[in-house]
Amino acid sequence: MIASETPDFKTLLQQQEILRQVIESISSELELRPLLTRIIIHACQLLGADRGTIGLVDEENNL
Repeated sequence: MIASETPDFKTLLQQQEILRQVIESISSELELRPLLTRIIIHACQLLGADRGTIGLVDEENNL
């Protein structure tokens, strides 16, 4: 693996902090909509994305 492809320590710490925040959100938020909003915000930060979406699957109606 090339050094430029290896995440540096600072990046790994930032990712770990984002994951900690997600876990904290999951354990503290009781309402689904704010929880999903927090998760998508943190996921976008973690992935370096400008935006993201979460879809709801309705297995009963195949949607």
